Amino acid sequence: MSLSPRPDPNRGIKEKGSTLLELLCALCAGFLILLCLLEGVRGAMDTWCSQTRQVDMDREARSALRLLLDDWRSLVRIPADDEGTAHPFLCIAEPEDTRASTRLAVLRTPPTPTVPTEEYGGDLCMALYGVVFTSDDDATSTIGRVASQKLVRRVLSTEETYRRLRAHLRDGLPLVSEHDWQELQQHPETHEPVAHHVVQFQARIPPSSLPTGLAQTAEEPVRLEVTLRLTSQGVARMLRNEADWRGDGPHARLLHQDTPDNPNDDHEVRTYTLHLAKEGS
Repeated sequence: MSLSPRPDPNRGIKEKGSTLLELLCALCAGFLILLCLLEGVRGAMDTWCSQTRQVDMDREARSALRLLLDDWRSLVRIPADDEGTAHPFLCIAEPEDTRASTRLAVLRTPPTPTVPTEEYGGDLCMALYGVVFTSDDDATSTIGRVASQKLVRRVLSTEETYRRLRAHLRDGLPLVSEHDWQELQQHPETHEPVAHHVVQFQARIPPSSLPTGLAQTAEEPVRLEVTLRLTSQGVARMLRNEADWRGDGPHARLLHQDTPDNPNDDHEVRTYTLHLAKEGS
């Protein structure tokens, strides 16, 4: 018979378990790993949102600048009359406020339609560009209605263009009147926006592009500079009125970061510039 003591059944329980300190260390390590994962997900989401906003603004800018480039290439200059008087073919109305947008009218040849129609019978038309503040298309209720600034383009028919040219040559009437610009704002259903969320649109002819001593509309310009400033859809929904878009309203700081005279620090605004030049210049 063996006289060795019987083994204690409770022996070794402490060896199989974990102490409170070890449990706390494991929880802290897991919490740190979770924080790192959340930070990585947050960074990825910020990058994705930033890239999405940039792609949306790039798409809007390309659409508008492509139309402007096509109008510039199709620009038509009316020959001067017997007295040497030149006639306007590129009208640029610059605003008094430096933060407002330019109005642009271009006399051009119309594109040839894919399928000829009875309405097509002229070789001149006029395209008008202006920035308007109108309701967005996806507004479904009065309470949730959202409005923003858009660059719109209105193309006058060949018949209307010839009627205005005849009135200009015979009676000296302007090709484009203030009523035409008001029509862009009051009747947005008659034209399609070419760029949404537009902060500012500018078009100017560099002084060096014109011959010395000639007016802007007396000689065909060699160069045209176009600047288009856009913001994202998220920022646009927080701007309430035209004053905000101009930089004077209570929510304008979302655009200019409290420095309205310095466009270089506008993080939520992207600037696109197009330099147009005649061939051979």
